[in-house]
Amino acid sequence: QKMMMTDPCADFCSTYENTVETGDHLDAKKGPIWLLGECFELDKEGGKRKLKEVIYSKLWFTYRKNFRAIGGTDYTCDTGWGCTLRCGQMMLAQALTWRHLGRDWRREKDLSQNHVYNQLLGEFLDRPESLYSIQQIAQCGVDFSREIGEWFGPNNMCHVIRKLAEFDHWSSMAVYVAMDMTVVFSELKQFCRKKQPHGDRVPSPPAAAAAACVSDELTFRPLLLFIPLRPGQEKIREEYRDAVKACLTIRQSVGIIGGKPKHALWFFGFQGNRLLYLDPHTTQAAINPKKLSAIPDESYHCRAVNFLSISDLDPSISLGFYCKDEEEVDHLFRELKSKVVAYKQPLFEVFERRPRNMPPLVDPRPQRRDVPVESFTELAVTVDSGQDTDEEYDIIDTRELGDLA
Repeated sequence: QKMMMTDPCADFCSTYENTVETGDHLDAKKGPIWLLGECFELDKEGGKRKLKEVIYSKLWFTYRKNFRAIGGTDYTCDTGWGCTLRCGQMMLAQALTWRHLGRDWRREKDLSQNHVYNQLLGEFLDRPESLYSIQQIAQCGVDFSREIGEWFGPNNMCHVIRKLAEFDHWSSMAVYVAMDMTVVFSELKQFCRKKQPHGDRVPSPPAAAAAACVSDELTFRPLLLFIPLRPGQEKIREEYRDAVKACLTIRQSVGIIGGKPKHALWFFGFQGNRLLYLDPHTTQAAINPKKLSAIPDESYHCRAVNFLSISDLDPSISLGFYCKDEEEVDHLFRELKSKVVAYKQPLFEVFERRPRNMPPLVDPRPQRRDVPVESFTELAVTVDSGQDTDEEYDIIDTRELGDLA
């Protein structure tokens, strides 16, 4: 059965769906705000301004409508089923921003890097030619038992990103999905030194194709590490919550894909016991620029600060970490050992080398199914009837920060 493309918004809209806007305000008395390894003291001079700049510089991917149909289906909108795909795009975009623009890049300041920024954003446009588009992600998900139009879990999203990244010669990242709640860092380093796999199934953008002529020498590729977890049954157990927050204080963190059942969010910080997130549950018109050198990007950035109590977080999550070089991988190892796995109930296990009593390493890349792109046009489509919920969410506009006490 194919999805009836009834649009929840008759005209272009950027209203929040499935969330409730409140009059709550950020309060400096509730403590500092941590965003991906950076601490912001709201009561200090310039703290609120810097916080607004950082939040607004994050790439915000939401539901879109009126894009080109996915494969041979009738899907021209991902409202209701694409929230995890959009959260995966946000986490990946954070890693690519640091990869190509640096940690200190700010949208409203660093105009000299606009050509790189536009190339990066172009990888995520809702068109089949873009490597990380909704079309490519949805079609790649079929290889991981997710039909087009079916809701992804965080684990599914990580594996899809890993597979698509093999064709990203411009970024040339090593994407590793750590399974069984275990990370062995000597094996991570070995993985980063492997030659990047080359494939021709997913078309590369022209800029990426031009960069494909790289040396065959073994170099240390930047690492994007995913750690899928389920620390609880219905909610994250209380003994794991501080460790989850500690992950967001590590400099290499690119956030967490999580949320509530059938309602995915991208978490990138916290204040006290409230997690900060960007919400993909907004339907906007697809952007189809005539020139990739001038992408209208206002709808890809958000000034709203969203909060969810960590006690309400669904236990199915995926942590993400980006390391630009081997030195940062070593730093991440030390940080995870001291900040995350040092708790009495560790969130996951970290080893420098594989213990003798552990099973041997299995390549984290599942065997590829050599299915041509054209074959996706004949796939059956299923519809997820799960409904998003709107309870226990707070939304704050950062434009109000200047008025806070």
